[in-house]
Amino acid sequence: MRIQAENRAYRIGEGDGGANEDSQSQWCTGSALARQVESLHSLGAGGWALYRYDSLFRSARPELADAERAALAALTTA
Repeated sequence: MRIQAENRAYRIGEGDGGANEDSQSQWCTGSALARQVESLHSLGAGGWALYRYDSLFRSARPELADAERAALAALTTA
């Protein structure tokens, strides 16, 4: 069975609302989505998609969105 996953770009700078101590800080790194994609690939996932990818272009935190786009681009061009 092929595993594919989606990543939620709208969480950039906002967090995921979880109870863990880094539920927001992990989304303020500028590389959260790229790290997730790397993890998915290492687990054998066949692909990934972004949910609400417009958040990468119209974010309330444009500096984080720019960094996330660059980190994802680095993965896809490597």
